[in-house]
Amino acid sequence: MFRQSMLLSLVASALSWSAYAEVPTKLLPGTLTDAFSVAGTGGWHCGADPGIALFQRAAPTAQIPLPPVTFAFPAIGYGQTYAGYSFQGTALLSFTTVTAGTVAFDYEAPATAQTKIRLPSGVSFPFKAYQATWNSAARTLLVTFTIAFPTCTLPITAFFRS
Repeated sequence: MFRQSMLLSLVASALSWSAYAEVPTKLLPGTLTDAFSVAGTGGWHCGADPGIALFQRAAPTAQIPLPPVTFAFPAIGYGQTYAGYSFQGTALLSFTTVTAGTVAFDYEAPATAQTKIRLPSGVSFPFKAYQATWNSAARTLLVTFTIAFPTCTLPITAFFRS
């Protein structure tokens, strides 16, 4: 049973690798869909604004089998009415497995005019359920994943063209 499980895991990894190998490594323009989620009590929410998105990921190598994704987006936010985070621009998805890892946001919009801006922001959250579906005939890429904010899970969907 263990051998079968390991074999199936290796086959799945090989299939993911071969499907991934087709995705162009150049910068892909696309669109982020809007998303909104409310969690628990206290008005916690998270959301994504629709708009222009960019995607780029290097090809996997023996030294870097799970290369990071550079992902640009209009705005992603998490918080309560007047407290929380508002991210714009670029994020880096670093993978710990084929489908999960950490998303680090480069720019956090300042809460007040006096707030010092840090680049990169130093703020990151886990993500899971990452899937990139490449359609070689149409030369399109559909990317989905969820960002696990502390009190809210945000589904992300973006569509890119090559």
